Amino acid sequence: MKIGDPLDRSMDHGPQNHKAHLEKLLQYCEPEVKEEATLVYGGRQVQRSGFFMEPTVFTDVEDHMYLAKEESFEPIMVISKFQNGDIDGVLNRANNSECGLASGVFMRNINKAMYVSNKLEAGRVFINTYNKMDVAAPFGRVKQSGFGKDLGEEALNEYLKTKMVTLQSNASIRKALVNSLLLSPSQADERGTICEPQKYTQEPRRGLGHLCEHLPEGLSKF
Repeated sequence: MKIGDPLDRSMDHGPQNHKAHLEKLLQYCEPEVKEEATLVYGGRQVQRSGFFMEPTVFTDVEDHMYLAKEESFEPIMVISKFQNGDIDGVLNRANNSECGLASGVFMRNINKAMYVSNKLEAGRVFINTYNKMDVAAPFGRVKQSGFGKDLGEEALNEYLKTKMVTLQSNASIRKALVNSLLLSPSQADERGTICEPQKYTQEPRRGLGHLCEHLPEGLSKF
């Protein structure tokens, strides 16, 4: 792997975002932290300017170990064994975590891959690839991995508030609603109240308040 400036597209891996993060990663490689896991590659700081760490691989990692539970955003891979064909067992182990930001599934059988992706408790699942992103695809918000969604329509909804407006209607008001294109003729035939949820940022969107200029004589907005 080529390690260097992340803005250089020929590089595979960049630096950690600050010194404290790098120091935390280096602690993972200490015997008291890695426990009985086996460090088979890396585990050291790259000897160059910047907070670079070698790509690191641990094997013999058990589910109860700190390495298996921590969500640390690092160039560290932990490898655990599982029984061949025990898909539900693997799912139970994968879901037995406080985190669930993203997950990856690699297998030839696409039906099994879709089954696994449906059962995984993660905000995003990659199948036979990893970290392929799109600005239209929502990302995040599962378990303790974060709050809210980034990207996609759901990210826009984080900036909106919902208001419910309920209006006691009669024939005249329903006719005014149809004329202002807020109700269809079939909806206007119904009796009772009209509830209209509104999404707005700072100013409510054009909604029932717009009826003040269409209300029958004798009715007002207030």
